[in-house]
Amino acid sequence: MTVLLIDVGNTRIKWGCLVDGRLGQCGNRAHRGRADVAAAAVAKAIQGERVKFAAIANVAGPGFETRLTEMLTSRFQVKVRIARVGRRKLGVRCGYRDPKRLGVDRWVSVLAARALSAAGALVVDVGTTVTVDGVTSQGEHLGGLIIPGPRLMVTTLGQRTSDIGDVAVAPGTLLQGQHEFLGRSTAEAVNMGSWFALIGAVQEVLQRLGQALPPGTPVFVTGGDAQILLPALRIKAELREHLVLEGLALFMGQRVDFSAARGDR
Repeated sequence: MTVLLIDVGNTRIKWGCLVDGRLGQCGNRAHRGRADVAAAAVAKAIQGERVKFAAIANVAGPGFETRLTEMLTSRFQVKVRIARVGRRKLGVRCGYRDPKRLGVDRWVSVLAARALSAAGALVVDVGTTVTVDGVTSQGEHLGGLIIPGPRLMVTTLGQRTSDIGDVAVAPGTLLQGQHEFLGRSTAEAVNMGSWFALIGAVQEVLQRLGQALPPGTPVFVTGGDAQILLPALRIKAELREHLVLEGLALFMGQRVDFSAARGDR
């Protein structure tokens, strides 16, 4: 049976088809808050697949979730289950005082990270916002951080200051092979500053966690801008492009072949 896995983020929808534990037919598209656009993109991508069951991790709001679910069930006759955050799941205890306030994408990513590493792990999801979550070898979710993503930092500086003005976002281009990392223009300074703010935050988290996550703890990087951040980190990290989808599958009781999608640095 093919299981359709859907990760609905703030600005993009991502999907993948799970068959015999292996992810395939993965894709993504900007949805701009329109569930019809999201559903149409998914439907086109999975043409020919015999999908009877879909699982959704959604952080785009209840209205979007309702519209997307209705379209999948009525137009495509797919049974839908929605992932929710609870106090415990698959041997992991949620670190939030109120689990309902934790984004479900972060929760399922932590579940996947724990399944990948019995020694504990750090998860860094690089999207519109950047989230950092830790989980120990005992399955204790330590909580996390939410940081404006580099693109959001650049945009906000332009909107909320008088002299910087509009700056084109140049994601990652200034990080590649640059010895002189200080900007020689306002645009360079803003773009480089946003990325170095993120790099510093991730590395500081690892240093401060100390005994909870000892040296050598695996770091899994995911999200739309993960491939930009990864080479800039001065730590060993592994790219897991579909960590949310892998965690969503585990959440729904599906077997996942983690060896099928690796991206070591």
